[in-house]
Amino acid sequence: MLESYGEKYIFFLRPRRFGKTLFLSTLENYYDLNKKEELLYTFLVKVQKAIEIFINKYNLNLKCPESHDPASMLNLY
Repeated sequence: MLESYGEKYIFFLRPRRFGKTLFLSTLENYYDLNKKEELLYTFLVKVQKAIEIFINKYNLNLKCPESHDPASMLNLY
């Protein structure tokens, strides 16, 4: 939408305290190629840490038992 506007300057006229700075900051971070890898990396690190906390909190053992036989898996239930 903004790419196809065709004007060099775009004015955002909004009332006071209506999120103009937040909106422009969002656009800056979305279109800034220098921040692309940084944002993706920090997001992935946060997700990985959250997954580790979840697995450790609820003691989810995601490893298979010693025997990989599907019939032996039925004995677990």
